[in-house]
Amino acid sequence: MSSPKNLVIVESPAKAKTIEKFLGADYRVMSSYGHIRDLKKKSFSIDVDHGFSPIYEIPDDKSALVSELKKAAASAETVWLASDEDREGEAIAWHLYEVLGLKPENTRRIVFHEITKKAILNAIANPRDIDLARVDAQQARRVLDRIVGFELSPVLWKRLKPALSAGRVQSVAVRLIVERENEIAAFESKPYFRVVAWFTTEGSTATFRGELTRRLDSEAEAEALLTDCRATSFTVKSVAVKPLKKTPAPPFTTSTLQQEAARKLGFSVSQTMMVAQHLYENGHITYMRTDSLNLSDEAVAAISAQIRDTLGDEYLHVRKFHTSSKGAQEAHEAIRPTYVDKTVIDDATAQEQKLYTLIRQRAIASQMADARIKKTTIEISAGTLPSTFTATGEVIEFEGFLRMYAEGHDDDTAEETDTPILPVLSEGDSLTLGAAEATERFTQHPPRYTEASLVNKMEELGIGRPSTYAPTISTIQQRGYVERGENEGTPRDYTTLTLGKDGSISRQTRTQNTGSDKGKLVPTDIGMIVNDFLTVYFPNILDYNFTANVEEVFDEIAHGRLPWNGEIGRFYSEFHPAVDSALTITNGPKFGERHLGTDPATGEPVSVKIGRFGPVVQIGDSEAEAKPRFASLLKGQSMSTITLEEALGLFEFPRELGNYEDKAVSVGIGRFGPYVRHDNKYVSIPSDMAATEVTLEQAIELIEAKRSADRQKTITVFEEDPDVQVLNGRYGPYIAYKKKNYKLPKGIGDPAAITLEQARQIIAEADAAPAPAHQKEEITMPNRRPLAAKPGTQPGTFRPDNILTFSAQEGAPEKLLDFLFSVFPDARRTTVKDYLKYRQVMLNGTVTTQFDAKVTPGAEVKVNTTREFQVFSHPRIKLVYEDDDVIVIEKGYGLLSMGTDKIKDGTAYSILREYLKRKDPRNKLFIVHRLDRDTTGLMMFAKNREAKDTMQHNWNNMVLERKYVAVIEGDLEPEAGEIRSYLAENSAHEVYSTDNPELGKLAVTYYKTLKRRKPYSLVELSLATGRKNQIRVHLKDKGHPIVGDRRYGAAPSPIHRLCLHAQTLRFVHPVTRKDMNFSAPLPAGFFRLV
Repeated sequence: MSSPKNLVIVESPAKAKTIEKFLGADYRVMSSYGHIRDLKKKSFSIDVDHGFSPIYEIPDDKSALVSELKKAAASAETVWLASDEDREGEAIAWHLYEVLGLKPENTRRIVFHEITKKAILNAIANPRDIDLARVDAQQARRVLDRIVGFELSPVLWKRLKPALSAGRVQSVAVRLIVERENEIAAFESKPYFRVVAWFTTEGSTATFRGELTRRLDSEAEAEALLTDCRATSFTVKSVAVKPLKKTPAPPFTTSTLQQEAARKLGFSVSQTMMVAQHLYENGHITYMRTDSLNLSDEAVAAISAQIRDTLGDEYLHVRKFHTSSKGAQEAHEAIRPTYVDKTVIDDATAQEQKLYTLIRQRAIASQMADARIKKTTIEISAGTLPSTFTATGEVIEFEGFLRMYAEGHDDDTAEETDTPILPVLSEGDSLTLGAAEATERFTQHPPRYTEASLVNKMEELGIGRPSTYAPTISTIQQRGYVERGENEGTPRDYTTLTLGKDGSISRQTRTQNTGSDKGKLVPTDIGMIVNDFLTVYFPNILDYNFTANVEEVFDEIAHGRLPWNGEIGRFYSEFHPAVDSALTITNGPKFGERHLGTDPATGEPVSVKIGRFGPVVQIGDSEAEAKPRFASLLKGQSMSTITLEEALGLFEFPRELGNYEDKAVSVGIGRFGPYVRHDNKYVSIPSDMAATEVTLEQAIELIEAKRSADRQKTITVFEEDPDVQVLNGRYGPYIAYKKKNYKLPKGIGDPAAITLEQARQIIAEADAAPAPAHQKEEITMPNRRPLAAKPGTQPGTFRPDNILTFSAQEGAPEKLLDFLFSVFPDARRTTVKDYLKYRQVMLNGTVTTQFDAKVTPGAEVKVNTTREFQVFSHPRIKLVYEDDDVIVIEKGYGLLSMGTDKIKDGTAYSILREYLKRKDPRNKLFIVHRLDRDTTGLMMFAKNREAKDTMQHNWNNMVLERKYVAVIEGDLEPEAGEIRSYLAENSAHEVYSTDNPELGKLAVTYYKTLKRRKPYSLVELSLATGRKNQIRVHLKDKGHPIVGDRRYGAAPSPIHRLCLHAQTLRFVHPVTRKDMNFSAPLPAGFFRLV
């Protein structure tokens, strides 16, 4: 068989697979897997003396690929270089041309911004040469970043700490975060009072709210105002009705996609780019690295047709957007769907479908009509008082683009959207005051950056390129300069004054949580120190304008208007002397060190500094004869805020507390954290207890609590051989011997009566016997995962657990994975990792999957060698998943999601709440959504308010994948499609469809037929909106009600139940940001019908 005449080379195997579908047998498509050569990793690789020529190498892992590409190129008549159309893609094409030794007469460069057959064939019909100016721009960026990184890092090593590094764009990003943290530290929050009042009109009991137009500075002023309101008459001073227009946002660019995906989908910046890359490579969207807002004429025509067909001409308004961002490059087209009429992607992951839907809706909305809104503002005078109240309300007269898409906002800056409909009022109308409330509020410091708001700020300043934001944000976290905040906030009291209808004023003190930085970007000590150092010695590198100007220089190089090596030479001539100067300065300011004061006991200086392994407090002078003393900072302490008193407290350890049982009690800090020591035994101090404040009484309580736990655990310890112990485990007594656990044989009787000889015999027989079948399965870890590995699968036949229990001794490995390696020395390392991976390990009573979880002396580690720990059992609820924030269950038939506690059989909420309260009375439970009583399947609950608020927001905004399966009467035609209507509710609480948008809310359901067996069909359904009884009403409207749904028109059926099942639930975890994917098997009754 002859070789294909044409060789097409792309940079991604997924892209190669997609393109191959559109080309015939004369074309072979191969992937270069990105760059096939790059600068050497461990050397400078730039020839400064010869025009800053880069020195490239082919990595070892690319050698075989390069040989294969060379062979394929040699046998092809024409080689088509089809890498992406941006500068990096151009550089990849150039490297391929150089390394493969291609010839200009049989080499073609082709580009396309969407992967469709038409686009590919059009590109082949219109090839071009490699754009060397773009290659130079990319090469200049690469060389400049290498110079900055390789020259700055040694300076940081010498002046601050080994193993530090710096980057041109990364350092500026860190500066933004550090400066914001400094603003927050300098901010002084001031209290004020906000007053709202509720009014009624004559002849009506309906109330509306008005707000005082000014803030009050003190509680006394607020109370005085409420007092005056008691005897004041209120009248309408003016009524202003103003028509407003809201205009749709333009289609996505790279940066706006990153920001909106973070707000609406909870995606990180890197996650967004990864998913978008997959969508592009599979031909679903246009190229996702772009600064352009432009849409092609073909795309506008397709979108216009879609709007006309689905919504009508009144919703269409064709627009041309113009790019205004600094130095926009490769301005071809905004990000849009390749085929705008395609709503669902076959075989897509939940993340891909969600991002695709976001891109599609935004692109369509950009060509839709403005939303028309009528805004009413009522000004209310308060008698002779100088203050006035204002009430505002909005009515959407024409929803326009809002029917398709509404742009998101960052949580910290989003305005309140509570705009109720106001009564019809005229100037001079009298109003009656129903109640008024003055609430204490506090001025807020500037918000810390999220990934989305940081991207927005970097784009605003022209720092870097949108395609570089994701690696930049990842890098500064990996280097330890920035971390995601974990502070839950602190309680703060505030005052509320309420004027009641009877004229009395009541005062109430409430509590709110404030100062939470969870999930926000917070600089670390080392990040702040590196920033301060670079700001002093390399101000140009950290100057925002310099970084933005560099991007403009790259743009000029890309357009062929500047020589790249000349610009690099100009930068190097100023930068290199600054590096030499920073290396030689000996009397400059000290960074990474803060003088705290003097030790009153010795008169020696006390300072906090960066040590080799992190921040430490030092007492003494390094140049003095006496050797200085050091103490590491505790978790939660910071170099910038630690006080002299707190620093000296670290040297009190080990701190003698006194005697207990004639033996010393002390508090110390070990490598595993703070502990209490007594009688050569160690007891870990809980994280909520400060080691510097532990009293003797508290230490004794900890000692006795540990003894009590040990007594409950220990049945017998043999004096002749202390290594042999009979212990009480969670699932019954067992024998422990040299870090191995042995089950007691059946019929053994009283475990306390076991003799040493009997124990040794049990150990010997167990060691000699072949491993049971279930243990063999656990050791070899077959491909079929244990129960916890695939969320949503249900347990089969019960097998008894075999729990091995270990107690961490002083000197034990600190990380949980290392600890497990030490207690399972003969097991394969992958097997030990799988114990954690499949939730088979408990640390101090909590199931964990974290390899680096901290194991402190005295910690209890349990390993389940048979199956996941089971802690919940109920005939109508299956616990699918549980962690500190989220619970997922499978609800059975006929069980209410929520209701009063008087319901005889309980509800899903009450049953789970009781289970949590048994574990700890302080536990809380919040319901995120509901299922109908007779709908079975997956439900989600939250265990704290933050998780509940996040998940309810995502649920209400459809930032989740939830799929239902139903058995319906008859066959749906066509087999797949959507059902769209407005849903309203009558006085009997029955939901029905209407065509009048003023009566109901828009509801959209997507369906796909899975299986048919007359007279029934099995269909899969997903929701674009979440309305009450939406699926049931829509299927009734189609004439195919759900089997068993007698309320909505179903006929009698062979099984007496509603055949609707919530089968799939997929979401981003509200705290860990992990992709959570659950599925529940279909009820057996469904298969009887289809």
